Amino acid sequence: MTRFSSSKVAGVFLFLTLIVVLSTSGPVFASLSHYTPGGFGIRNATMPPPGLWFIDYSQFYDSDSYKGDNGNTSDTTDVDLSLFINVNLLTWITEKKFLGADYGMSVFVLLLNTDLNVNVMGFTTTDDQRFGFGDIFIDPLVLAWHGNRWDAFLSSGAYLPTGDHDKPASPGKGYWTFMHQAGGTVYFDAAKTWTASVRGRFLHSTEDQDTDIRPGNEAIFEYGLGKDIPLKNGSVLTAGVAGYSYIQLTKDSGPEASNLKAEGHAVGPELQLTLFKPFFLNVSLRYIQEYEVKNNTKGDSFCLTFATCF
Repeated sequence: MTRFSSSKVAGVFLFLTLIVVLSTSGPVFASLSHYTPGGFGIRNATMPPPGLWFIDYSQFYDSDSYKGDNGNTSDTTDVDLSLFINVNLLTWITEKKFLGADYGMSVFVLLLNTDLNVNVMGFTTTDDQRFGFGDIFIDPLVLAWHGNRWDAFLSSGAYLPTGDHDKPASPGKGYWTFMHQAGGTVYFDAAKTWTASVRGRFLHSTEDQDTDIRPGNEAIFEYGLGKDIPLKNGSVLTAGVAGYSYIQLTKDSGPEASNLKAEGHAVGPELQLTLFKPFFLNVSLRYIQEYEVKNNTKGDSFCLTFATCF
Protein backbone atom coordinates (compact mmCIF):
# COMPACT_ATOMS: atom_id res chain seq x y z
CA MET A 1 0.00 0.00 0.00
CA THR A 2 1.34 3.44 -0.96
CA ARG A 3 1.71 5.74 2.05
CA PHE A 4 0.70 9.36 1.81
CA SER A 5 -0.30 12.21 4.12
CA SER A 6 -3.82 13.52 4.54
CA SER A 7 -2.67 16.86 3.12
CA LYS A 8 -1.83 15.14 -0.16
CA VAL A 9 -4.98 13.09 -0.43
CA ALA A 10 -7.13 16.06 0.49
CA GLY A 11 -6.75 17.03 -3.14
CA VAL A 12 -7.67 13.67 -4.54
CA PHE A 13 -11.51 13.82 -4.76
CA LEU A 14 -10.83 12.41 -7.43
CA PHE A 15 -9.56 11.22 -10.73
CA LEU A 16 -12.82 9.86 -12.17
CA THR A 17 -13.71 8.81 -15.62
CA LEU A 18 -17.02 8.28 -17.29
CA ILE A 19 -17.99 7.01 -20.70
CA VAL A 20 -21.57 7.10 -21.91
CA VAL A 21 -22.25 5.85 -25.43
CA LEU A 22 -25.22 7.56 -27.11
CA SER A 23 -25.71 5.52 -30.25
CA THR A 24 -28.17 6.67 -32.89
CA SER A 25 -29.77 5.22 -35.98
CA GLY A 26 -27.72 7.23 -38.46
CA PRO A 27 -28.09 10.82 -39.62
CA VAL A 28 -31.40 11.53 -37.87
CA PHE A 29 -29.90 13.72 -35.15
CA ALA A 30 -26.63 14.97 -33.69
CA SER A 31 -24.91 13.58 -30.62
CA LEU A 32 -21.48 13.52 -28.99
CA SER A 33 -18.79 11.00 -29.96
CA HIS A 34 -17.12 8.92 -27.24
CA TYR A 35 -17.20 10.96 -24.06
CA THR A 36 -20.44 12.13 -22.51
CA PRO A 37 -19.79 14.63 -19.69
CA GLY A 38 -20.78 14.20 -16.07
CA GLY A 39 -18.13 11.82 -14.75
CA PHE A 40 -16.02 14.50 -13.05
CA GLY A 41 -17.27 16.80 -10.30
CA ILE A 42 -15.66 18.27 -7.20
CA ARG A 43 -11.88 18.73 -7.63
CA ASN A 44 -12.19 17.47 -11.19
CA ALA A 45 -8.85 18.99 -12.22
CA THR A 46 -6.77 17.68 -9.28
CA MET A 47 -4.70 14.62 -10.07
CA PRO A 48 -3.91 12.17 -7.27
CA PRO A 49 -0.43 11.93 -5.69
CA PRO A 50 2.11 9.30 -6.83
CA GLY A 51 0.80 5.76 -6.56
CA LEU A 52 -1.25 3.13 -8.33
CA TRP A 53 -4.91 4.10 -8.25
CA PHE A 54 -7.96 1.97 -8.99
CA ILE A 55 -11.42 3.40 -9.54
CA ASP A 56 -14.70 1.57 -10.11
CA TYR A 57 -17.37 3.89 -11.50
CA SER A 58 -21.03 3.08 -12.20
CA GLN A 59 -23.64 5.33 -13.77
CA PHE A 60 -27.35 4.90 -14.32
CA TYR A 61 -28.62 7.24 -17.04
CA ASP A 62 -32.18 7.60 -18.28
CA SER A 63 -33.75 9.84 -20.92
CA ASP A 64 -37.12 9.89 -22.63
CA SER A 65 -36.79 13.30 -24.23
CA TYR A 66 -34.99 14.49 -27.35
CA LYS A 67 -34.40 18.21 -27.82
CA GLY A 68 -34.21 19.79 -31.25
CA ASP A 69 -32.18 22.68 -32.66
CA ASN A 70 -34.24 25.29 -30.80
CA GLY A 71 -33.97 23.50 -27.46
CA ASN A 72 -37.60 22.41 -27.47
CA THR A 73 -38.80 18.83 -27.36
CA SER A 74 -38.70 17.44 -30.88
CA ASP A 75 -42.02 17.07 -32.72
CA THR A 76 -40.61 14.45 -35.08
CA THR A 77 -38.07 12.42 -33.07
CA ASP A 78 -38.71 10.45 -29.87
CA VAL A 79 -35.77 8.83 -28.09
CA ASP A 80 -35.93 6.48 -25.10
CA LEU A 81 -32.46 5.72 -23.77
CA SER A 82 -31.51 3.73 -20.67
CA LEU A 83 -27.88 3.07 -19.82
CA PHE A 84 -25.90 1.22 -17.20
CA ILE A 85 -22.16 1.89 -17.41
CA ASN A 86 -19.42 0.34 -15.29
CA VAL A 87 -15.90 1.75 -15.72
CA ASN A 88 -12.72 0.19 -14.33
CA LEU A 89 -9.88 2.71 -14.35
CA LEU A 90 -6.24 2.10 -13.46
CA THR A 91 -4.01 5.16 -13.08
CA TRP A 92 -0.30 5.20 -12.29
CA ILE A 93 1.18 8.49 -11.12
CA THR A 94 4.95 8.03 -11.02
CA GLU A 95 7.70 9.74 -9.01
CA LYS A 96 9.21 11.06 -12.24
CA LYS A 97 9.10 14.77 -13.04
CA PHE A 98 8.65 16.53 -16.37
CA LEU A 99 8.46 20.32 -16.60
CA GLY A 100 8.05 20.33 -12.83
CA ALA A 101 4.98 18.09 -12.98
CA ASP A 102 4.32 14.55 -11.78
CA TYR A 103 4.21 12.24 -14.78
CA GLY A 104 1.56 9.53 -15.04
CA MET A 105 -0.54 7.39 -17.36
CA SER A 106 -3.91 5.66 -17.26
CA VAL A 107 -6.04 3.05 -18.98
CA PHE A 108 -9.66 2.01 -18.51
CA VAL A 109 -12.08 -0.57 -19.74
CA LEU A 110 -15.83 -0.42 -19.39
CA LEU A 111 -18.98 -2.48 -19.63
CA LEU A 112 -22.18 -0.98 -21.00
CA ASN A 113 -25.79 -2.07 -21.16
CA THR A 114 -27.65 0.13 -23.64
CA ASP A 115 -31.40 0.04 -24.30
CA LEU A 116 -32.21 2.39 -27.18
CA ASN A 117 -35.46 3.15 -28.96
CA VAL A 118 -35.73 5.83 -31.67
CA ASN A 119 -39.04 6.80 -33.25
CA VAL A 120 -39.08 9.23 -36.20
CA MET A 121 -42.36 10.60 -37.62
CA GLY A 122 -44.29 7.78 -35.96
CA PHE A 123 -42.02 5.02 -37.29
CA THR A 124 -39.62 3.05 -35.12
CA THR A 125 -36.18 3.31 -36.73
CA THR A 126 -34.23 1.75 -33.85
CA ASP A 127 -35.24 -0.70 -31.14
CA ASP A 128 -32.07 -2.32 -29.81
CA GLN A 129 -30.55 -3.52 -26.54
CA ARG A 130 -26.88 -4.55 -26.21
CA PHE A 131 -24.44 -5.44 -23.44
CA GLY A 132 -20.68 -5.72 -23.75
CA PHE A 133 -17.23 -4.13 -23.49
CA GLY A 134 -16.87 -0.59 -24.78
CA ASP A 135 -13.88 1.04 -26.48
CA ILE A 136 -10.69 1.10 -24.42
CA PHE A 137 -9.18 4.48 -23.50
CA ILE A 138 -5.41 4.87 -23.13
CA ASP A 139 -3.90 8.06 -21.70
CA PRO A 140 -0.09 7.81 -22.02
CA LEU A 141 0.54 11.42 -21.02
CA VAL A 142 -0.67 12.88 -17.72
CA LEU A 143 1.15 15.86 -16.20
CA ALA A 144 0.10 17.10 -12.75
CA TRP A 145 1.25 20.22 -10.91
CA HIS A 146 0.51 21.00 -7.24
CA GLY A 147 0.88 24.42 -5.60
CA ASN A 148 0.05 25.73 -2.14
CA ARG A 149 -3.38 26.99 -3.19
CA TRP A 150 -3.83 25.43 -6.62
CA ASP A 151 -3.52 22.28 -8.74
CA ALA A 152 -3.28 21.96 -12.52
CA PHE A 153 -2.92 19.24 -15.13
CA LEU A 154 -2.52 18.43 -18.82
CA SER A 155 -3.19 15.11 -20.54
CA SER A 156 -3.62 13.58 -23.96
CA GLY A 157 -4.96 10.17 -24.97
CA ALA A 158 -7.21 8.22 -27.33
CA TYR A 159 -10.19 5.89 -27.47
CA LEU A 160 -9.38 2.74 -29.45
CA PRO A 161 -12.20 1.12 -31.49
CA THR A 162 -12.01 -2.20 -29.63
CA GLY A 163 -15.71 -2.72 -28.83
CA ASP A 164 -18.43 -4.19 -31.03
CA HIS A 165 -19.96 -1.46 -33.18
CA ASP A 166 -22.20 -3.07 -35.79
CA LYS A 167 -25.56 -2.31 -34.11
CA PRO A 168 -27.17 0.99 -32.97
CA ALA A 169 -26.88 0.06 -29.28
CA SER A 170 -23.45 -1.58 -29.58
CA PRO A 171 -21.02 -0.58 -26.81
CA GLY A 172 -18.27 0.45 -29.27
CA LYS A 173 -18.19 3.36 -31.69
CA GLY A 174 -16.20 2.05 -34.65
CA TYR A 175 -13.73 4.95 -34.81
CA TRP A 176 -10.87 6.58 -32.92
CA THR A 177 -11.38 9.66 -30.76
CA PHE A 178 -8.42 11.71 -29.54
CA MET A 179 -9.03 13.65 -26.33
CA HIS A 180 -6.81 16.43 -24.96
CA GLN A 181 -7.49 17.85 -21.51
CA ALA A 182 -6.42 20.70 -19.25
CA GLY A 183 -7.75 22.10 -16.00
CA GLY A 184 -7.15 23.71 -12.65
CA THR A 185 -8.33 23.68 -9.04
CA VAL A 186 -8.26 26.72 -6.76
CA TYR A 187 -8.31 26.49 -2.94
CA PHE A 188 -9.93 29.46 -1.26
CA ASP A 189 -8.50 28.83 2.21
CA ALA A 190 -5.16 27.63 3.58
CA ALA A 191 -6.72 24.40 4.89
CA LYS A 192 -7.98 23.62 1.36
CA THR A 193 -11.54 22.99 2.52
CA TRP A 194 -13.19 25.28 -0.09
CA THR A 195 -12.42 24.42 -3.70
CA ALA A 196 -13.47 25.29 -7.23
CA SER A 197 -12.38 23.33 -10.30
CA VAL A 198 -12.74 23.54 -14.08
CA ARG A 199 -11.67 20.86 -16.56
CA GLY A 200 -11.70 21.45 -20.32
CA ARG A 201 -11.63 18.82 -23.06
CA PHE A 202 -11.13 18.97 -26.82
CA LEU A 203 -12.10 15.87 -28.82
CA HIS A 204 -11.61 15.05 -32.50
CA SER A 205 -12.45 11.75 -34.16
CA THR A 206 -11.67 9.66 -37.22
CA GLU A 207 -14.21 8.39 -39.72
CA ASP A 208 -16.80 5.84 -38.59
CA GLN A 209 -16.00 2.44 -40.13
CA ASP A 210 -19.69 1.56 -40.51
CA THR A 211 -21.22 4.79 -41.84
CA ASP A 212 -18.25 6.70 -43.36
CA ILE A 213 -19.32 9.65 -41.20
CA ARG A 214 -16.75 11.62 -39.24
CA PRO A 215 -18.11 13.13 -35.99
CA GLY A 216 -17.57 16.84 -35.48
CA ASN A 217 -15.04 18.29 -33.05
CA GLU A 218 -16.24 18.82 -29.50
CA ALA A 219 -15.44 21.03 -26.48
CA ILE A 220 -16.53 19.93 -23.01
CA PHE A 221 -16.18 21.82 -19.73
CA GLU A 222 -16.82 20.24 -16.35
CA TYR A 223 -16.84 22.15 -13.07
CA GLY A 224 -17.21 21.52 -9.36
CA LEU A 225 -17.53 23.54 -6.17
CA GLY A 226 -17.10 21.79 -2.82
CA LYS A 227 -16.62 22.14 0.93
CA ASP A 228 -14.77 19.62 3.13
CA ILE A 229 -16.26 18.82 6.54
CA PRO A 230 -13.88 16.93 8.87
CA LEU A 231 -15.53 14.16 10.90
CA LYS A 232 -14.59 12.98 14.41
CA ASN A 233 -13.17 9.67 13.24
CA GLY A 234 -10.65 11.39 10.96
CA SER A 235 -12.62 10.88 7.77
CA VAL A 236 -13.84 13.74 5.60
CA LEU A 237 -17.29 14.49 4.19
CA THR A 238 -17.34 16.70 1.10
CA ALA A 239 -20.51 18.38 -0.15
CA GLY A 240 -21.00 20.55 -3.19
CA VAL A 241 -22.32 20.92 -6.71
CA ALA A 242 -21.05 19.65 -10.03
CA GLY A 243 -21.99 20.46 -13.60
CA TYR A 244 -20.92 20.60 -17.21
CA SER A 245 -21.34 22.34 -20.54
CA TYR A 246 -20.63 20.81 -23.93
CA ILE A 247 -20.76 22.09 -27.47
CA GLN A 248 -20.14 20.39 -30.79
CA LEU A 249 -17.80 22.83 -32.51
CA THR A 250 -18.11 21.50 -36.07
CA LYS A 251 -20.79 19.52 -37.88
CA ASP A 252 -20.43 15.85 -38.71
CA SER A 253 -19.06 15.22 -42.19
CA GLY A 254 -19.60 12.42 -44.71
CA PRO A 255 -22.47 10.86 -46.65
CA GLU A 256 -25.86 11.62 -45.09
CA ALA A 257 -24.20 13.27 -42.08
CA SER A 258 -26.35 15.39 -39.81
CA ASN A 259 -26.08 19.15 -40.31
CA LEU A 260 -26.92 19.71 -36.63
CA LYS A 261 -24.58 20.38 -33.73
CA ALA A 262 -25.21 19.11 -30.19
CA GLU A 263 -25.09 21.38 -27.13
CA GLY A 264 -26.01 20.86 -23.49
CA HIS A 265 -25.70 21.98 -19.87
CA ALA A 266 -26.29 20.20 -16.56
CA VAL A 267 -25.89 20.61 -12.80
CA GLY A 268 -26.50 18.60 -9.65
CA PRO A 269 -25.45 17.88 -6.06
CA GLU A 270 -22.55 15.69 -5.00
CA LEU A 271 -21.52 14.02 -1.74
CA GLN A 272 -18.20 12.33 -1.04
CA LEU A 273 -16.92 10.38 1.95
CA THR A 274 -13.17 9.80 2.33
CA LEU A 275 -11.78 7.24 4.78
CA PHE A 276 -8.08 7.12 5.68
CA LYS A 277 -8.08 4.11 8.05
CA PRO A 278 -7.52 1.17 7.83
CA PHE A 279 -6.86 2.09 4.17
CA PHE A 280 -7.71 4.92 1.81
CA LEU A 281 -11.19 4.75 0.30
CA ASN A 282 -13.20 7.47 -1.42
CA VAL A 283 -16.92 6.97 -2.09
CA SER A 284 -18.78 9.50 -4.23
CA LEU A 285 -22.46 9.84 -5.11
CA ARG A 286 -23.54 12.37 -7.72
CA TYR A 287 -26.91 13.28 -9.25
CA ILE A 288 -26.74 15.23 -12.51
CA GLN A 289 -29.74 16.73 -14.29
CA GLU A 290 -29.53 18.25 -17.75
CA TYR A 291 -31.44 21.54 -17.95
CA GLU A 292 -30.64 22.91 -21.42
CA VAL A 293 -29.97 20.68 -24.42
CA LYS A 294 -29.99 21.06 -28.20
CA ASN A 295 -29.93 18.23 -30.75
CA ASN A 296 -29.39 15.52 -28.16
CA THR A 297 -31.15 13.52 -25.49
CA LYS A 298 -32.06 15.30 -22.24
CA GLY A 299 -32.00 13.21 -19.09
CA ASP A 300 -30.55 12.65 -15.64
CA SER A 301 -28.17 10.21 -14.00
CA PHE A 302 -26.97 8.78 -10.71
CA CYS A 303 -23.24 8.12 -10.45
CA LEU A 304 -21.56 5.98 -7.78
CA THR A 305 -17.76 5.79 -7.48
CA PHE A 306 -15.33 3.79 -5.34
CA ALA A 307 -11.63 4.72 -5.43
CA THR A 308 -8.57 3.42 -3.62
CA CYS A 309 -4.78 3.38 -3.90
CA PHE A 310 -2.47 0.35 -3.87
